Amino acid sequence: MTKESGYRLNVGLIVVNHKGKLLLCKRKNSKNWQFPQGGIDLGEKPEDAALRELYEEVGIHRSDVQKDSDF
Repeated sequence: MTKESGYRLNVGLIVVNHKGKLLLCKRKNSKNWQFPQGGIDLGEKPEDAALRELYEEVGIHRSDVQKDSDF
């Protein structure tokens, strides 16, 4: 799924726990940090992609997520 030539639509997640702490992920083979993120598959809804990426990247299951009302 691309919006512009060569670019795949993606999602990024800002994860906050009950103590107000943010989740940042250290990139492999790099000194850089980022929020969990990833591409949206063809036909996939952005919310489904976000929850899939959250599990794939950090092992947080859909059932463990309390969504903000704006999600």
